[in-house]
Amino acid sequence: ERLTPVVHPFCHLNATNTQITLYTPERTLAMHTQRDRHKGRATNAEGEIFRYEALAARQTFRGAILIDANHIKDDLVKRITTLGNKPDAWLGRSRSANYGQVHVSLEKPTCDWQEVTSEKCSSVQNSFHRYTLTLLSDMFLRDEEGHIIGAPDQATFQTTLEQYVSALNQTGQSITINKIVWSHTFVASTIHGGFNRAWQLPLIQTRALTAGSMLTFTTTHELPQEVITLLEAQGLGERRAEGFGRVVVNWNIPTELTGRLPQTTEQTNTNQDTIHAVDLPKDASMLAQRMADRLQEAELAKAILLYLSKGQRLHGGVPNRTQLAYMRTLVQEAQQKEDVQALHAHIARLQNASTVASQQFARARLDKQPLLEWMTGLLERPTDVWGILTLQKPHSIAGCSAQRNDTMSQSVVLRLFDAVLAQARRGQEHTQ
Repeated sequence: ERLTPVVHPFCHLNATNTQITLYTPERTLAMHTQRDRHKGRATNAEGEIFRYEALAARQTFRGAILIDANHIKDDLVKRITTLGNKPDAWLGRSRSANYGQVHVSLEKPTCDWQEVTSEKCSSVQNSFHRYTLTLLSDMFLRDEEGHIIGAPDQATFQTTLEQYVSALNQTGQSITINKIVWSHTFVASTIHGGFNRAWQLPLIQTRALTAGSMLTFTTTHELPQEVITLLEAQGLGERRAEGFGRVVVNWNIPTELTGRLPQTTEQTNTNQDTIHAVDLPKDASMLAQRMADRLQEAELAKAILLYLSKGQRLHGGVPNRTQLAYMRTLVQEAQQKEDVQALHAHIARLQNASTVASQQFARARLDKQPLLEWMTGLLERPTDVWGILTLQKPHSIAGCSAQRNDTMSQSVVLRLFDAVLAQARRGQEHTQ
């Protein structure tokens, strides 16, 4: 079965190593009007509306600053500890517009901090020593010619990792990377940029290996424990001072984990709604409504793809291509006419008839229930689709919430039907 990445960038593993909590930083959109610097107000020449996308308020972010034990008494440590005396600070841009106010709290320094505290698994397998390198943060790697590695192949990864291991190895023993075990390797890439404060210019966007990627490889000799310790302490790749390149070797995690999203309190939701609820002119209100609807549209497309990628596909017997094509035609006509009577009638005929087509659809299963029952249930209760796609709360911008009436819910149901049937159709084409 093909592995797919989790869309949430952060996670937390519980103490029993059985459940992970998935986190995605909440963001907020705010509209502003461009002002003339000298007049202090909008003019005909400078009065355009623009928007800021910023991290939402009332979120807590936690991090660690790694310092060499030999420099524990340097001025840098003293400057960090003084943050506790003035916990309120301002970060980021547009601080004069009340963006970026934070509260900093320091924990007691420790000398035995570890990013991963779970047990490590054995590295011995047959005549080779097998290791799994798990990325705890995004990582920049370059090959011998200085090119950034987006998807490492056998030769590039072998040469690059051997260089890092040899630089850390103090035993003098030659350690050779034998091969990559591709069946236990999962690598994804992303794009990172940055900002040069001295030049006030953005940095060049560069590809990086995504956090959560796993590289499994074998070596001819066992890696010394000192090398593994330094590897986990110093990391790999470039821009490690910015938090990139954090790794762990042979992280012993279970083969299956239960994921969940963090629970938010009603008080938090009420506070956020109060912040965004403002009185807007008619034109600005229409713009905010359009922005909220477009954000919901983009999130819907991602949610449907995520639903299909989680293995929610037809099984137990897929109807033939002709029946799938006809069902998709009825679904698409229902979308255009905003009328599901013809589709509902066709499903009812299949459920009550004893034809070959009805038998084919009767065998098809989706989400642990017969396909036709699943479709009928959503047509009768279209609002259930938001829970299926885990889109419980609509987007809200400046007090204008995205539309989620019965017509919108029915449209989303039909889009989900079309995506499920299209996936089944493509699966038939690949098997032929």
